[in-house]
Amino acid sequence: MNTEVELDRPREFMRALRRLVHVGVADFMLHYFHALVARVVYAASRSRKPIDERLSKIIEDLKSNQFHIVTDPEIKRLAHEAFGPIMERLDKVSQESGPESRPIEYVTKAGYSGIQAFLGNQTHLGDFTTEEHGNIRDFCDNSGLSAVFSAFFRAHYGVCNVRSWRYLAISSGDHGNIRPHFDGLAPHTLKMMHFRGPIDEDTGCLMLLDKHDRVFAKTLGESPLIIFNANWIKHQATAPKTNTARDTVEITLMPQLKRTPAVVAGGFQAGNPVNPFRKWDRPIRSIVGI
Repeated sequence: MNTEVELDRPREFMRALRRLVHVGVADFMLHYFHALVARVVYAASRSRKPIDERLSKIIEDLKSNQFHIVTDPEIKRLAHEAFGPIMERLDKVSQESGPESRPIEYVTKAGYSGIQAFLGNQTHLGDFTTEEHGNIRDFCDNSGLSAVFSAFFRAHYGVCNVRSWRYLAISSGDHGNIRPHFDGLAPHTLKMMHFRGPIDEDTGCLMLLDKHDRVFAKTLGESPLIIFNANWIKHQATAPKTNTARDTVEITLMPQLKRTPAVVAGGFQAGNPVNPFRKWDRPIRSIVGI
């Protein structure tokens, strides 16, 4: 167990309560109680999936340390197949629109928070196809990670956001590094991040930090895949060196009430549904520029 992470993690209820009292916003409290209801629904459904030894290790790591860097070759192979089409579209967008393009619509679903940050040295995709949504759902099922997520949440799970971007070297004043930070997502969320190709310190590997800002884990090697609690674990990524780039697919997961996992992309600046009890994929009728 990583005691630095264990001792430093905040209680989800207290996060929600502090936000309600100090900011006057109840969204985190809604997520807290939504997760409790989802656990009751899941327990009553008797729909637990079988878990083998390799999946048990992932669940153990997530529950104990709040992160797991996937080493299973079959899961990594399936991730490469599932996310490959998204990476190919990222190539196309970068070639056609320029290396620092981003969508006009920051948030594309009604009732979503808009809390994600971005840098000038990032190329973002704006939307995802129905086929790509299906590929994500199939990957989770075929890899066994569906069972992992349900066991971690003790609830049915869904994908509440999908983002993909290319992280570029710093070459102008509006460029920068992804500095040490916690995510400000709602309680009871996980992030899964897949990186294309060989990743090392020179190509912007993700680094996990303890409460003293010491690095205790890095996403290194060929197409790394990590699952972690980005609200509880501080993380950072130094920009790639000149003439290199890092391509990422990021998936945000949370409990849901339905058995079949939803897959929703809320926009490249979207966080999570403000009210998780409402339908997640409601379209925005009008886009207001920021």
